[in-house]
Amino acid sequence: MTPDYIIYRSEFHPHPPIQVIEFLKYELQVGKKYVLLLNGESAEHFGRLLIKHIHLLCILEQDERLLKFIREQLGESADLWSDNSALTSIRLDDDSLDAVALIGADFLAAMEDEAKIKELERCLRLNSYALGIFHRLDSDEERTFSWAFAQFFKQYSNGIEHEYLRGPSQDQLNNFYKTGFEMRSFANQVRLDWDGLQGYFLSSQNIPNEDDTKFKWAMKALRILFDQYAVDDVVVLDYQTELYYGLFNKNVPAISLRKNIFFTLLRPFAFGFYVLVKLNIYFWKMLEKLFSRK
Repeated sequence: MTPDYIIYRSEFHPHPPIQVIEFLKYELQVGKKYVLLLNGESAEHFGRLLIKHIHLLCILEQDERLLKFIREQLGESADLWSDNSALTSIRLDDDSLDAVALIGADFLAAMEDEAKIKELERCLRLNSYALGIFHRLDSDEERTFSWAFAQFFKQYSNGIEHEYLRGPSQDQLNNFYKTGFEMRSFANQVRLDWDGLQGYFLSSQNIPNEDDTKFKWAMKALRILFDQYAVDDVVVLDYQTELYYGLFNKNVPAISLRKNIFFTLLRPFAFGFYVLVKLNIYFWKMLEKLFSRK
């Protein structure tokens, strides 16, 4: 992984929008008491938004160059812990996390890796959120730049779809979220000038090697595509940022179960008492009407 690749991915690829933070904060009640583990693409961007709203942000990144870049971007902070351990062997104590957020390829990779799932179960407390984020290129509408770029990329990558089209399958999601999950989608955009579009393409997965003749043709075709769709020298890639969320280590405390059983048993008696009260009210009203007539 070259430094240019790291910078291009950070600058020109999609990041979770601020609406995701608002959803976590107000809908899922992720707040100042939370210790949250973050792993995946754009950790430096998403981490900068997250760290303001939680107690401690823990970032995992095995690539030392990328980890160094993340630390440079976020700076030294008592609210930040970063480490190069893997998701299969997290250097954290049991039951030390309130939530985990996995982004992009790291989310996809974790869903079918039982060792990673078991390790997350070890570190997460009871009823803790596991969040998965995937940026899906919105390429369904023909004649948009997003649609045209998806066609272009498939042509010059030997038929392989762009990484932002290969999202999680239902089977993967069911394997990861064993007790169920929900999904919210947020509109997102990346606006690129010509230099930005080149950086975006050069840091995408499965592009031709630079010594391949197909690479030269791809760059020429990319320039033609840019000139065709650019407005004020900018093209727009549209995304839907999908947030998947569900509970790990889901548990109903025994006291809650006892309360539920207790109130279920009391329900017939409560209904009977309600009927008696109603009958008593009607009885006295009837007597009141009889005496008022006299």
